[in-house]
Amino acid sequence: MIGSHIVVNQNDMTNDSQDPRCQLFLGSTGATNGMGELKIAFVTVVVDSIQMLKRYFGAWDWDDKEGSIVRIMDVGGKCPEPFVNLALPESGELD
Repeated sequence: MIGSHIVVNQNDMTNDSQDPRCQLFLGSTGATNGMGELKIAFVTVVVDSIQMLKRYFGAWDWDDKEGSIVRIMDVGGKCPEPFVNLALPESGELD
């Protein structure tokens, strides 16, 4: 969906665009108090030490795909229930 192969390692977690466990869902909202449209990404990452999944979300920038994933993994919000459990890959288990 995002084009080229991207691998991000951050905080003992990995997001690899070719790993089926590492999902990326994009959305947008106009609810920005008149500041225009905000692109939002929901990412699934693998915790390297235990091979479990975590999910985060944050702002998405098409001009800085890798940087967007780094920022989401570093300071993004944790996905809220019930969304954290939706569309889990078969080979993934949440931490």
